[in-house]
Amino acid sequence: MGVIAVGCRTTLELARALPAGWMTRQRTAVVHVLVDCRDFVSAQELHALMSASGRRAGLTTVYRTLRELEAWGHADVVRDE
Repeated sequence: MGVIAVGCRTTLELARALPAGWMTRQRTAVVHVLVDCRDFVSAQELHALMSASGRRAGLTTVYRTLRELEAWGHADVVRDE
């Protein structure tokens, strides 16, 4: 599964577009790294980028966050077979 954020250029813009109280510390870390991605990235690649930048969140949190962003129309998803 490849994912990229759409419609928002900064973490703050995306945070303002999401439901109040949704942005936990871990979700903020996911969103912060995701908005810096310019190409499609898999959840595993995003998790590795987060680790490399010192941001912490579990891989399960990354998957859940991406699914929720997709459901709200803030991420495009390409699913590989």
